[in-house]
Parts: sequence; C-alpha cells; structure tokens
Amino acid sequence: MAAKTHVDISVSERRLRPIYDWLDVGNNKKALQEADKVLKKQPSFQCAKVLKALALLRLGKDDECEQILESVRQEVPCEDSTLQAMTLCYREIHKPEKICEIYEGATKKDPANEELLTQLFMAHVRVNDYRKQQQTAMALYKLKPKNPYYFWAVMSLVMQAYNADDKLSKGVVLPLAERMVKKFVEEGKVEAEQEVQLYLMILEMQQKYSEALEVLSGPLGAKLVSCLNPVPIRRAGLLMKMKRWSDTNLSYKLLLRDDIDRWSFYQDYFTTSFHLFDESSSQENDTDKKGPMGDSNVNVLNVGENINLDSENAQLEKCEGTLGKSVDQQCKSSVKGVSLGSGSEVVQGGGEAVSLEKCSGGISEEVMWSKADTTPEDIRHFLAIISEKNEKLSRKFRGPYLAYLELYQRLLGRGKENPNEIAGDIVELLLLYFQNFGDKPCCFPDLKIFLSLLPENRKQEFITKVEDIVSLPKGQFPDTAQQMQQHINLIELSRRIGLHQSLSRDDKIELATSLISHYAHGICFASPLQTDFSMNDMYAIIACHLLYEAWLDEQMSDIPSTSLAKAMIILELVLSLSPSNYHAKLLLLKLYSLVGAGGAAQGIYELLDLKHMQLDSLGHLHCCHIYSSGLYSHAANIYETTLKFFTANYKDSVDHLTFSYKFGSFLTIEEFVEFRERLDNSLHYTSTTVENMLLEILRANNQVQRLQTMAQMDINPEKDKVDWPKLQDNRDLKVMIAWDPPDRQMSPETTKETFDLGVDLLRLRSLVLRIMGAAIMMTENVPAGSKSLKVDETNGSEIGCEGDLTLVLQGLIDELDHHFSSLCAQYPLEIHKKKSLLNVIAAPLPSRIFPLVRHGSWCKHLQVMVDILIGVSLTRDDQKQPSCNASPESKEIQLWSNMSDAADMLECSVKEIKEEVLMCRESSDLTNRKSFLEHAVIVVEMIEVTILVCGVCHSILKPMKNAPLVKKWKKKKENINTQQPKTLDIYNNMVSRLKQSLEDMKKAMEMWEQDVSSPSSVVVTSVKGNSNADCSLSALLKDLRLNDCTTENEQKCAAVYWDASQLKVLQKLIDSYLASSREIRQLLSKKAKNIESLHV
Repeated sequence: MAAKTHVDISVSERRLRPIYDWLDVGNNKKALQEADKVLKKQPSFQCAKVLKALALLRLGKDDECEQILESVRQEVPCEDSTLQAMTLCYREIHKPEKICEIYEGATKKDPANEELLTQLFMAHVRVNDYRKQQQTAMALYKLKPKNPYYFWAVMSLVMQAYNADDKLSKGVVLPLAERMVKKFVEEGKVEAEQEVQLYLMILEMQQKYSEALEVLSGPLGAKLVSCLNPVPIRRAGLLMKMKRWSDTNLSYKLLLRDDIDRWSFYQDYFTTSFHLFDESSSQENDTDKKGPMGDSNVNVLNVGENINLDSENAQLEKCEGTLGKSVDQQCKSSVKGVSLGSGSEVVQGGGEAVSLEKCSGGISEEVMWSKADTTPEDIRHFLAIISEKNEKLSRKFRGPYLAYLELYQRLLGRGKENPNEIAGDIVELLLLYFQNFGDKPCCFPDLKIFLSLLPENRKQEFITKVEDIVSLPKGQFPDTAQQMQQHINLIELSRRIGLHQSLSRDDKIELATSLISHYAHGICFASPLQTDFSMNDMYAIIACHLLYEAWLDEQMSDIPSTSLAKAMIILELVLSLSPSNYHAKLLLLKLYSLVGAGGAAQGIYELLDLKHMQLDSLGHLHCCHIYSSGLYSHAANIYETTLKFFTANYKDSVDHLTFSYKFGSFLTIEEFVEFRERLDNSLHYTSTTVENMLLEILRANNQVQRLQTMAQMDINPEKDKVDWPKLQDNRDLKVMIAWDPPDRQMSPETTKETFDLGVDLLRLRSLVLRIMGAAIMMTENVPAGSKSLKVDETNGSEIGCEGDLTLVLQGLIDELDHHFSSLCAQYPLEIHKKKSLLNVIAAPLPSRIFPLVRHGSWCKHLQVMVDILIGVSLTRDDQKQPSCNASPESKEIQLWSNMSDAADMLECSVKEIKEEVLMCRESSDLTNRKSFLEHAVIVVEMIEVTILVCGVCHSILKPMKNAPLVKKWKKKKENINTQQPKTLDIYNNMVSRLKQSLEDMKKAMEMWEQDVSSPSSVVVTSVKGNSNADCSLSALLKDLRLNDCTTENEQKCAAVYWDASQLKVLQKLIDSYLASSREIRQLLSKKAKNIESLHV
C-alpha cells in the first residue's frame, strides 16, 4: 500500500512539473493549458485546480480564480503542495484570513501534523491574531516539546500585552508570560540568548528592573554574547531607569574608560552626575570641608550591587588597609590640584591647561574609577583623565572634546553653576575642537548644536580666531585639501551663526561669486571616482543657498529675478562633475519644482533612484507636486511605483515577522509590527492612493471607462475609509543639508504645520473622490458588467441605489463646503507666503492647498455640478412617479439656473487663464510659471468634472427624450408638463458652452507654448541673463579662463562646463513647460471627442 502511495505521489509530481515551470517563467497561458490537461485526466486533483486558479489570477481573471479556490477550500485539503499553492493565491489577492481558514481545516483533519500546525501559526502571524498564535504554539509544544514553540507562545502573550491597555497587560498578560518563562528558568531549560532577551523584555515592560538586574548578574547573563559589552551596557540602562544615580554614574565611567568615543555614554554620565549634584546640594558645606571625594559622597559598588569591579578596583581595596587615611588625603590633594596653573603633568581639556598631580602608585586614578562623581570638580577631573588618555593616542577621538562642550551646555541650562569656571571658555572650547578636527567634514555637524552657546557679542570674535587658524587671506585659494576643508567649515560656521543673513542682496551675490571661484579652484582636489563626493562641492552648494536668499530678496523688490536660474546652472555644473552628490540633486529638485518645471524635476528625481522606504520618507519631495505641473503621465507612473512599494511592503513585512519567529529573533518582532503599522498609516501612502484613483477616473475617455475603472477600485461614497487619527508623518525633513541659523530651520512646530496641511489636503481630495464615485454610480443604461454595486462589508447591504446616492451626494457636498470654508478661513491669502516657508530652504515645497484656496471657484463649480446631477435625477424620478407635494416648475427653474451658472463659472475660469498667460509673458519671475500651471490644472480638472457629470446626466436624460409626456394633475387635463424639452435644450446649451470653453483653454495653452519657446522669452532671459547688465556671478565664471592664476582644470570648468550647464538648464525648462502644455492639450483633445457624444 505504501509503495502504491509513493508511486501516486511521483506521478502527481511529474504531471504538475510543467505547470510549475510555466508559472515560474511567467507564461500563465501555457500553465493554464497544462493544468487543463491534467484535470482532464484527474478532475479531482486539488493541486492542479489551485495551480489553474493561480494561472487565472495572473491572467487577470480574479472571479474565476476565487470560484475555484472556494470549491477546493470546501473540500478541506490537507496536502502540503495544495495548501502552499492556495496560500500563494490568497496572498496575491490580499486575503490572508483565508489562509488561516484552510490550515485550520487541515489541522482538524490531521491534528498530529507538526508541519500543518507550524503553518497555521504563521498564518495567524500574518493577520496579527495573537490569541490564536498562542493557542497554536501551545498545541505545537504539547505535540513536540521544543523550546522555540514554547517561546512562540510567550511572545504571542507579549504581543497581546502590546495591544492591550496598561491595566490588562501589566495585571494579567505580562505576569502570565513572566511565570511561563520563569518556569523554564527554574527547570534550566533556557538555551538561547534570544530567550534571555525575551525574559528581560518582559521584566522591563513590567518595570521590574531589580529582577532584570538579577538576571543579568546570574548565569543567564552569560548567554548575552551577541554584541560588545552587552551586560554592562544593559546593566547601566537598568540602573538609570531605577534612578540609582551613583551606581549608574560609576557604570558609565567604567564604560567610558573602555570606549572614550561613545557619545551616548557621555550624555548619560552627565545626566547622572547632575542628579547627584542636586542630591548633594544640601551638604555643600560638608563637601567643601572634606573635599570633592569626601566620605559623604563616596559610593563604592560591590558585586552585590550588580557591578563587577575589575582588577584595578580589587587592588585598590587591598591598598586601603595599608595606606589608610593617607591615601584619601593624597587623592583629595590631587583633585584640588586641578587648576589653570602648570603642574607635573598638563592635559589640554576644556580649552585650559589642567594640572593633574598623580598619587603615588597611581592610586588617585584608581579611586576615581571606583567612586561616583558628585561635584563639578569630579566631572572636571574625570574629563581631564579621559582627555589625557585621548592625547596619548596616535589618532585622537572627538568624544572627549565634545564632552566639554556638552558639559558647558548643560551647566548653562541649569543656571546654578558658572560654566566658564568648570568647563572653560566657550570660544576656547570651540577653537580647541576646530584645531584638531577643522580639516574633517564632521567638524560642522559636531559643532552646530553648540554654536547657540556663543553670546551675540562674541560670535565675530570666534569667527576671527577661526580665520586665523585657517590662515587663508581674502582672494587667495587653499594650497592643500586640508586647508580647503578648513575654509569650507569656516564658511559653514559663519552661516550657522547668522553672518550671511545680514548681508544685502548684492553682498550675497558677491560672496556666492567668491565661493564659485573657490569651487573652480578646488577641482584639483576632487576625487577621481564619480561615486565619491568632491570636497569642493560644498562651495557650490553654499553659493546656491546664497543665491536662493538673493532670489527671496528679489521677490520683495523690483529687481529682475535671475538668481534662481543661476543657482540651477551651478547645481547642474556640480552634477556634471560629481554625479553622486545627492545634496545637489535634492536642492536642484526643489528649485525645478519651485519654477514648475515638472519634467526637469522628474529627471532629477529619477537620478536620486529612491528605493524602498525612501519612497515614503522622500517621496513627498516630488510625488505630491508632479500632478500640479500637468504631467499626468509622469504622475501616473510615480503613483504606480510608490503604491507598488506599499503593496510589496505588506507582503515583505509579513515575511519578516514569520522569519523572526522561525529564527527566534523576538526583539525584532515588535519593531516589525510597528514598522508595518507605520507604513500602512502613512500620510504619503494614503494621499498617493487617493490622487491615483482621482487621476484614473478623470483621465478616462468616456463614461464606460469610468465605470470600469470604478469597478476596480475600493470606493465607498457612504463610508470614509481613512483612519484619520492614525495617520503618521514618515517624511524625512532633515535630508536636505542646510547651514542656516536655528530660526531658519525646520522646527517641530513647522513640521507639524506642514503635516496638518497635508492632512487637510487629503481630506479635501478624499471628499472629491467620494463625490466622483457617487456620481459615477448614478449612471444609467450602460453595458452589462461595466457597472457594479458595492457591498458594505459591515452589513452586506448594497450601496448603489440612485435614491440613496442622491442623499449621499448631498451630504458629501455639504461636508466639502464646510471643510473648504474652514480652510479658506484658516489659510487666508495674506498668510500664504508665510505658510509656504520659502525662507526655510530645507522646508518641503508649498502645499497644494494654497492654489486650491486661491482659485476657490472650483469648489463652487463642483457644488453646482452636483446640484445639476441631483436635479436631473429628481426630474427623472418625477417622470417615473409624479409627485403632488411640490411644484415641478420650481425644481426645473433651479436646474436651468444651475446649468447656466456652471457654464458661466467655467468660462470665467478659462478667461482667468488667458489673462495669466499675458502676465507670465511680462513677468521675469520663473515661479509664476508654476502658479500658472497649478491654475491650469485646476481648470482642466473643472472641465473633466463637468464632462463626468454631463456623462451621467446624459445617461439619465437620453431615455427621457422620446418618453411620453406625463400629466401631473389628472383632474386638470390642461396642466401638462411641457418643461422637459426646455430642460434638454438648456442641457445641450451647457454642453455646447463646455465645448467652447475647452477649445478656449486649448488655445490659451497654445499661446503659452509660443511664449515659452520664443527666443526672446522671459525663460531665456532669466537663464542667460541680460547681455547689457550681466550679473557678476555669470561674468566671473565666463572670465575665469582669462585669469592667469587659474589652472587648466579651472579653465575647462569655466569654459566648457558652465556653458553646457547653462544650455542644459535652459533646455530643461523649455522642454518641461512645453511637455506640460502638450499633455494638458492632449488630455483636452481626448475630452473634446467625449463631448461630442454628450448632446441629447
């Protein structure tokens, strides 16, 4: 019998092999044919049926696929190959809950199958059903008593606590998980490091830090070996949570002795030291008498307090018995010897010479390592010891130097001690760091957080002293790469403390010109590898920041705006020589977007080559604004790419979770769950989804296509599916480099403001989408299969009835009106410039809410169009079932008025576009092109909405054209409804005026194209400059090759790359504007064909 079964399995595998092969290579038609062949021979072959369903699914036949899967599911399959194929199908159709159902059925049939139970557990992991995870894991452990299964159950309990409230989690769930692990600990069954980590996590979640310390000090602590010093670091963190400041302080001192460059250790060390200061403040008099290391402040940790003293401390304990009080006195004298004077040994710390008198036999240092630092002098002494150790190294670390700055900052924030007496003079501290690391790129990032400590009257003094260190007179160029990096750091520091902001526009351009000359000279120090950043690139990027500020100054004056174009040329030059510099790409992307050059911005966005999480964290830089430039095809491609990432993330994050359980990485499970939730609730994800659906609906060529598009979307007009409270901001707003003062940086307040703007925009667009969806659902007399009613999953009721949709539409339009009115009140026109955050170069681009508020007629137009649709629907209803409760004439008169108003609004908006074309022709500011395109896209959307509503009205009015007139009052035969023909006439007139507005819009875009492509256009003038009064920056770059001091590389940069970059920018701008105009005209041409069929 067994042999026969084996033969059957071999035959089955041989028959299925061709199906698998065709599926693997993507030839789903061949796979379907092979599956049909197998099923002809074996009609009941479950695996072949499922593989056929998979082929149908990948051919786009979802309904047939689901029918086959349902039939197989009812048979309750148990074979692994069948279940795996069904799992694949359900994952691709996004129904992971069905995977749980099939494995639950299989385990009921075969409850002793370990593999089936394992797969059932993983199926519950995919849907985050932690309770069933726990039950399945315990069933597995009872079947096969293995540690992983037991700890799967424990981790499932921890995840239940993660989702429960504090009372339930800390009172019931976590104690149960603790008891389960404790049982294993007592029985000696804990084997792996991750099991110990899970035990510690459970204790910390319950705030049982003492028990966690005992675990670390016991035999289980020896199992923690995955990182360097895991036990001491973990112990110090627990002591910090327990607020045992003395023990924590000593722990971090010992950790810093082994790693003097670990910045987090310094921060925690200072935190504990200042807590000890506060605790000992009442004993200051005694401390002064006994010395900073007197008996009252000594806190020596022993093994019982969970700190293992090393051999040096053990030696100290031996010495105590022999040396007695004399040692203590020597130590006190050593600490008192810390002064500004000279001594036997001098350590440079805090910008001052610190004298350290060593005790005989080095006992003073040993005592220092065994006592907590409870006074400022103790900290000073400790940092001096660390600095001494650092000075002896061949390669110095930055941590000890930055520690003095951190100490100064904390002392200044406390306001209780004089930071100059304890840490040293702030200018000297900064200069000491610059002397050692001023030739490194890390210099500015390290110092920028401490520059705010400089008093206003000492900023220039600091810069002057840094200039003395750099030793580069004005007009000269660096001789070495190190000197060039020092000079770059000097400029960055000057900008950070605000010296550039006080310059006039001409001074900023002059400084930018000087920086570009340094950039050209620095090419000789550039890296030969294109994958590396060139050191001199920062000169050019800072120059572009200055030009951006000059452009802001030009905005407030009558000076022609050319600085922004010059910045674009410089950045293109930088990218031609250093193609990997993402700082230049990010800034250039913003500048192109600011002037509405969507095509050029798209090219830079592609050069960034964003992957995976970057599509969420950096996608807002371009994805949110490409639609406003009129490049609908690019917008559709970006939306598709972005949504593919989020869809793939759901599958990938599930795999991450299952692998975490399989390999026992319990600490990562919570992180993966949070990561998945963060992406699922991303504002960017939700916004992109809504914009993509709107774009697909509005680009549809006719009503049938709109209905087909709607059938593929999950739109429920009655129910808002966005979980507004859970929306999260995943943007990375620190990626763009900036050296501006803190008042011109993104603060938490401005970050929240921009996020709120994004939420408001999403709410607005979501309402528009639901209104469009409800309108399309009211279409009548369409081909079978094009219109599908949605079913509300909560109660199973259909939501497609026109009567219900009329009420839904009215409710949505009222909600839209309320929301838009609140936006207009919240963001009046006079604050748009301030809220746009243009003065913050690292800020995101201005929100699309501002043009929508500025051109608010679109909202009123949408309301009128919805009123027309509701009126036409009521007219149809009156014809089917005459009503005696209201006068039909008043309804029809209102309908006629709405049709006329809608046509008037559209004509008025198109007229505004024509006027704006003339304004762009005369304006030298390229950003006006962005404003024009934003307005044009809004008007095109108004036209598309009008066509959509007219398409629905056409489906309702066309059957009424030849319908017999209905007598409204049977008793009075003379009162016959004669209004119907007039309604049709007014409707046709509205469609004719719509067509004329569309043609006028096309002509306006043609005029704009001619202006943009003209050789004398403002775009050309802005980029090339005025030949009669060329700006100093452009003149310098063109004349660099005539300077006898320049090298051959500099001449090449000026002569070739500058001209090429200028032409590149000009061509990109013109091509972008023309592409936007052409796409808009092409879309309008397609809509014009649709209009021809809308007449009744």
